[in-house]
Amino acid sequence: MKRQKACPTRRRTALRRWGAALLLAAVLAGTGMYRVLPGQAVAVAADRGDVDHPRVVKWVSDRARSGLYSLVEGDDALMLCLLRFSPTGGWYDSGSAVVETWQNAAVSAGICSHNHRQDGREVLFLFGQVAADIRRLELEVTTWEEEAEALTVRTVPVPAEDLFEEHGRRYFVTELEDLSLDNWIEGRVLGWTDSGQIRTSEPLLRWYWNT
Repeated sequence: MKRQKACPTRRRTALRRWGAALLLAAVLAGTGMYRVLPGQAVAVAADRGDVDHPRVVKWVSDRARSGLYSLVEGDDALMLCLLRFSPTGGWYDSGSAVVETWQNAAVSAGICSHNHRQDGREVLFLFGQVAADIRRLELEVTTWEEEAEALTVRTVPVPAEDLFEEHGRRYFVTELEDLSLDNWIEGRVLGWTDSGQIRTSEPLLRWYWNT
């Protein structure tokens, strides 16, 4: 009498498929083709931005949670990059901004703009590194007003909770609302020390990308 062959249950079939998928992901991750961890995408962004020995300082997200942002410190440089996840390729960087810190300035700052293709919404982030005695920060922006045909100077305070310390160094990263780069002329960050002195950053470089 022939023995009937047992049919695999749905659970066993699902487990086998998941096992095969995990094995394939492990192989692709080992070759760098599939990035399982967001840190792998950070390493790619750092290599492209010439940021040596990158180290993640803080993970943040914008208010709309459109992606995961990583504040990364390297040798004489600070980078902010936007990370996203794709089922087919894993984590990837969707854009990054880099500011140099090698001059040991009291305030080193950068600004980046991320524009969504779907709805045209612009997301602005201000980030940087400051000296130990800096206690308060403001962004000073010079814009051109079309209707008035004149330059306007606007100041935007950086919330105290967005200025933080990590591994003995002070950083800041904050999302800017109600501010656009469309009529942007110049920007800089002002920092106030414990004694009330004002330290000023170099003019901000604008970094812009679409997703």
